[in-house]
Amino acid sequence: MPSYTYQCPQCGYFVYRQGIKEAPLAQCPTCGQPVHRVIGQVNVLLKSDGFYATDHKANNSSTGEE
Repeated sequence: MPSYTYQCPQCGYFVYRQGIKEAPLAQCPTCGQPVHRVIGQVNVLLKSDGFYATDHKANNSSTGEE
């Protein structure tokens, strides 16, 4: 289940776990003030050969090319 960061004007930032298909929170669960979801940095790590044209592709020994 994903965790989302929200900002409340009274309580500050907090993290809330909810389903991906659930609607975003409208009120702070602590004080009831209106909140908005904070879009943060997303870390992505690509682990494979050949994602970019500058990557070195593995030699294909079945064709005999090097």
